[in-house]
Amino acid sequence: MEGKKKVLGEKKNIILSVLSKLGFIILVVLCILSVFSLRYVFESTYKTPMCSFNVGMGLMGLLICTELYYSCMKDRDLDKSSSTKPFVLVIFLLGASFALLEFFWATQGYPQFNDLKYVLGTLNNGIELFLVYSFWDYVRKLLRIKGELERLADIILKVLLVPSLIYVAAGMRFHHIFTLDAEGYYIRSDEVVYSDYYLLLVTAIIIVMLIMKKEVFNKKGIVIIFILIPMVNYALIDDTFIAAQSGAILVGVILAYIFIFSKRTAALERKESELDTASEIQTAMLPTNFPYFTKRKEFDIYASSIPAREVGGDFYDFFLIDDNHLCMIIADVSDKGVPAALFMVSSKTNISNYAKKGKSPAAILEGANNEISSNNEKMMFVSVWLGILELSTGKLIAANGGHEYPAIYYPETGYKIIKDKHGPVLGAMPGIKYEDYEIQLKPGSSIFVYTDGVIEATNEAEELFGEERLEEVLNSAAGDDPKEVLETVQKSVDDFQSGVEQFDDITMLSVHYYGFDDMDEIKKNNEITIDAKVENIDVVQSFIAKEIQGISYSNSAYTQLCVAIEEMYVNVASYAYPDGVGEVTLKTETDLAKGIIKITIIDNGIEYNPLAKEDPDVTLPLEERPIGGLGIYLTKRIVDNIAYDYIDGQNVLTIEKLMR
Repeated sequence: MEGKKKVLGEKKNIILSVLSKLGFIILVVLCILSVFSLRYVFESTYKTPMCSFNVGMGLMGLLICTELYYSCMKDRDLDKSSSTKPFVLVIFLLGASFALLEFFWATQGYPQFNDLKYVLGTLNNGIELFLVYSFWDYVRKLLRIKGELERLADIILKVLLVPSLIYVAAGMRFHHIFTLDAEGYYIRSDEVVYSDYYLLLVTAIIIVMLIMKKEVFNKKGIVIIFILIPMVNYALIDDTFIAAQSGAILVGVILAYIFIFSKRTAALERKESELDTASEIQTAMLPTNFPYFTKRKEFDIYASSIPAREVGGDFYDFFLIDDNHLCMIIADVSDKGVPAALFMVSSKTNISNYAKKGKSPAAILEGANNEISSNNEKMMFVSVWLGILELSTGKLIAANGGHEYPAIYYPETGYKIIKDKHGPVLGAMPGIKYEDYEIQLKPGSSIFVYTDGVIEATNEAEELFGEERLEEVLNSAAGDDPKEVLETVQKSVDDFQSGVEQFDDITMLSVHYYGFDDMDEIKKNNEITIDAKVENIDVVQSFIAKEIQGISYSNSAYTQLCVAIEEMYVNVASYAYPDGVGEVTLKTETDLAKGIIKITIIDNGIEYNPLAKEDPDVTLPLEERPIGGLGIYLTKRIVDNIAYDYIDGQNVLTIEKLMR
């Protein structure tokens, strides 16, 4: 339904744009024809100076209408404002009326055109009445003038417009506004002044309303425009300068319009500057410097966001929680424009802060939702997909808060959209619970997440891009790196909605998981050689802590590893070199995929196999047990494998520990 409304709106805007350009072309053509009519009048010996003046005034009025029409046509509110469109239509009609009135004055002295002259004169007077009311309507809506006084004034003007139009229209039958003599010359009656009461009333109301809007306008400028011009108008009303009335009315309107439009232009420029600043701030909050993780070989990531307006409500984020866990976020705020951008900044900050605390995706969404809901007076909400990828294993834990389904790629099956577990959007109400779900990525797999701007993109035939078409496009880019995948999808969406303006923000994020297929990359071998002193145990522990950063491990496993290494190292430092201080070397071999670390301790001291010592009988009371052997016994119990060998005059002790 929303897609159909969007397409209908686009078609309406296209039709309006074509009609507005056509109207401008017609006015330009009439201006050109009017110039030729002036030449005809000036060259005719039959025409009087009064006739020539009025033809010239008609041309001036037509030129003013054309310029005013062009200015309104360029007005950014034309496509959506209920006040601009009637104003533009009346300007067009008045311009056409001026062109016809030129014909009226050029045919003075031809009685066969008398009936037409009555029609044209009445039409011109009626359009003047519509002009002043539509200008009032344009001003009050444009400047958002509201209140009881404004509503009362609008009712009065609407009510009085009807008898004013009837009074003018009756002039065709009763000739109480103007008449024609036997030779077809125009004669103004004494009752003409009554046809201008409506103009005076509108003028007075606009003066009052604009002065009340004092923070926008200069009072003196408004008074000059809306009082001086009508005074000049009535000073020129006589049988000599008949066309000056319409010209004076129009001059007053266009001067006021220019004054208003200049103020609006300045305000729009300030607004554009603010939007540009907001857009820059918003862009700066998103990671955009790709490739982003240049030193990581396990994965590749790319993201993009194209807002439908200057600023959007979509956002994405990604960061390493630790050396082995990549957090990915994509979200869509319920609104567009600046309000959505502000809500987006707040939501992104809350979600990212909770994610960096090391919680599960479901717990992150629960905490962020409570935070967002607690201060959400405008009742906005945000849909979020959040996933945490364990880089050493490819295990992806994710939670979905009312967002679009992700698409997963496996080399053997291609891209498939996964119907994952959905929870409510964030911001709807506090206390909502979310569920984690797990996806196992294999080396060569990818994940693609997106906002609804992708699948709800609409073409001229009112068709949605849809999930099926998205799967087809993704599979056409199967095996490509994330950047190429996003570029392929974006191009397909652009081609699909060609001719239709983008309605919603389009945001996408893709991660390709390479894993650790190559055994040379699976294991990293490092070593450290130090003096075999007990006080160097801190150096040993720091070395081990650095080596296991790429492994997903539990706190208990890490504690057990530290105890085992400390026991074996202190044993070497205390007994390997009885005659002095020697060296000890520690080597590590880490299997990131399996989560196993192997540590080898090598020394050149006296030959000693700690595993040969008999295990103590822990069932005996403490006072009956022989001294020694308990540390080695404990080490054998808390590691997964331990071995000793004496090679080339060196003691070689190897410990393996599964860290999960």
